[in-house]
Amino acid sequence: MWNLPPEATITERAVSRKPKYPPLKVKNGEKMGRKITIQGKKFAIPNHLQTTTKKWFKQVLEEYDFESHHVRLLTLAAEAWDRSVLAQAAIKKYGILYVDKGRPHPNPAIRIKEQAEIIFARLIRELNLDVEPPKPPGRPPGLY
Repeated sequence: MWNLPPEATITERAVSRKPKYPPLKVKNGEKMGRKITIQGKKFAIPNHLQTTTKKWFKQVLEEYDFESHHVRLLTLAAEAWDRSVLAQAAIKKYGILYVDKGRPHPNPAIRIKEQAEIIFARLIRELNLDVEPPKPPGRPPGLY
């Protein structure tokens, strides 16, 4: 099977097995978007944030004077907000409960949303910010 001789012991066969999952390759940081200069400091807005969250991120950077470690905390807060919005969309699509083997169970997205909101609130408190959270994506304005 793994090119072992037939006389190999069970232990040798177990040790020589290939891992079930390949090791994860972690990149050194996320890809950052366009760079902006605010108060003489250069900042990059993360690409993976939703559009409304990017606008909020930029607005907060313009209103407050941040050091690099504060920007990392702000990025984590923005990511938590996006997770909360995505979880809310899943709850809206699939409902609060699902039925498995005739028994209702809560949607796991509820827990994800709650945890993301707690993380967001704690990070905003840690940064000592008094700002409104980004608005979730809504309908575009009506055209007349």
